[in-house]
Amino acid sequence: MNDTYIVPNRPEISLVRSTPPAVGDVEGALKRTLMQVASDSSCAKLLQEHRSGGTRRDKEAGSNWLERRFGERVDPNRIIVMGSAQNAMAILLSYLAAPGDAIVVEDLSYHGLRMIAGFRGNILHSVGMDEEGALPGDLSRVFRERRPKAAFLMPTSHNPTTAIMSEERRLAITDIARDNGVALIEDDVYGGLVKSAPRPMAALAPDVTWHLTSFAKTVGPGVRVAYLVAPTAAAER
Repeated sequence: MNDTYIVPNRPEISLVRSTPPAVGDVEGALKRTLMQVASDSSCAKLLQEHRSGGTRRDKEAGSNWLERRFGERVDPNRIIVMGSAQNAMAILLSYLAAPGDAIVVEDLSYHGLRMIAGFRGNILHSVGMDEEGALPGDLSRVFRERRPKAAFLMPTSHNPTTAIMSEERRLAITDIARDNGVALIEDDVYGGLVKSAPRPMAALAPDVTWHLTSFAKTVGPGVRVAYLVAPTAAAER
């Protein structure tokens, strides 16, 4: 007997791409900003500048945006401006891990990170989850057995389960990462959509956490700007 039942004349629901609804006056704000840029006397100069990682002004804007989630000012010298969250993931993995090195992910994890790790030749090891996300005990075991270079986690509005990790769990995991010398990659692209979400791991334990967020999920998929927060200004450089 076929267990799959397809409702006639109803389109299938795809979970491959998330398309958030338009919020606020995004279109109007974009038009006004572009008009400002076009009328700026230094517009031509802007097109000739090399802005790798962001200018000081870019980083200050990022700090203002990130303060909403961190609950405190983020040092602009720790912020790297990226073209997208996936761009940031690819560059960060190339910095943290060589081909063949192990990376830890949750049993259910973002497919984009899995593709990037596969392309780079990293070995993925998964850990068990519950309603909050990654299990600290399982993480501790895998860290000891596999000696990974990094762990990729989504503690706030996990994709695809939407789980939200408690602050107590976040602190336990950052302690485990610190004890084992494992870098945490915190994907917080959905963090701005959750009211009263716990503070990011990067705010609780900046010494072991690389924080990643972007506008693609909170403003619009076409806004390809991401912020990567390094543990220190030296790591950012």
